[in-house]
Amino acid sequence: MIKCKVRFFRMAQLRLRPIVRAPDVPQPQRSPRILLLSIRTAIFNEFCRYCCKQQQLTMKQILNIFILLTIALLTSCNKEDREPKYTPLTIHRQFNTQTMPVKLSELKDFTEYKDKTFIVNSIDELPEDKYFSTEDFVRANINFSEYSLVIVYQLILGDIVTYQYGWCYNNWEERYQFNTIYDRIKDSEYVDGEIENFTYLRSAILVRRIPSDAQCSISMDIYEH
Repeated sequence: MIKCKVRFFRMAQLRLRPIVRAPDVPQPQRSPRILLLSIRTAIFNEFCRYCCKQQQLTMKQILNIFILLTIALLTSCNKEDREPKYTPLTIHRQFNTQTMPVKLSELKDFTEYKDKTFIVNSIDELPEDKYFSTEDFVRANINFSEYSLVIVYQLILGDIVTYQYGWCYNNWEERYQFNTIYDRIKDSEYVDGEIENFTYLRSAILVRRIPSDAQCSISMDIYEH
């Protein structure tokens, strides 16, 4: 009887022994393009099975559709595979950044040019600026046959104290990109715990001539100190 109890106790200990699992091995991540191709292929396969059951397409027709679909998918991926997303471009001159403080109650007066980009290829194309002078651009005597003036207006929370710019071409989206990097005084947008202060900026750079109707976007990074 005692031996049975001991055996039962040992079996109970065996059952209660914690299970030690092997550590998780990270699985390789599939690229978004490969994942998208897999999803589209799976959808196409289901479509083919359905059509076969309904007897709407022959196997030869399905094979031709599959070949065309594969070529189209691979062609769309090749552009991203063979070239980098961004090509850095030269800024030939950076004009002084113009700024002015704006209160929350005044925002409606500064929305016309907010986040707007102007590509200027002649003095006549300069925007009508109600707050900043354009004399700097006129006195620069720009050779517009070789260069374009890119002007960007932004309205940003808080007090902006330093500025840095970049100019590049987005190969994947086929557009130019004006990169802006600002330093902002931490919590400078607040007055008595409420958002109150903004900065209105005009940034301008001189770049190699591009068409006036070229696609151009703005990117912005802000660091606080």
